[in-house]
Amino acid sequence: MSFGGPGFPPMGGPGGDNPLWEAVKQVQLDEGGTISLLMQMPEFIEDEDMKIAQKHYPVLIRNFIIGTILGTAANLQLKRIPNFLEWNRFLRYGIRIPVFILPFGIFYSDTTKRVGEMHNALKKYQKRFTYFQKTGDFRYLDPEGKLARRHKERMG
Repeated sequence: MSFGGPGFPPMGGPGGDNPLWEAVKQVQLDEGGTISLLMQMPEFIEDEDMKIAQKHYPVLIRNFIIGTILGTAANLQLKRIPNFLEWNRFLRYGIRIPVFILPFGIFYSDTTKRVGEMHNALKKYQKRFTYFQKTGDFRYLDPEGKLARRHKERMG
């Protein structure tokens, strides 16, 4: 099949009549587009990556909730400072915003590590979808055949 050279649309389309390629070829594959595509087609997420997401999301949500509660509680305690609410607005906000953010520092290294692992998995799928979008070759979506094996197991 001729691809028409660089910068030219391929003759007949690299994906042929593949409906999956038709669905993927118009998606902008930045991080948001890749997440959206994976949410629409979760069958393309490998089991290991799904386990990583299921393991990390509850902890990330817990870290966010605890940080928010502690930051709010610390801000409420600032009101106990005599005449604090009568201070200059910029000075108050200059104190209150860092005091609210400070509790998130407790979980910073753990959160960064977990988000980094999930981001690496996202980049893997982004690269796969980008190659599939360019070529229409299904082998880019399932390079090791794991998804095909899982599909065969489910079908019987």
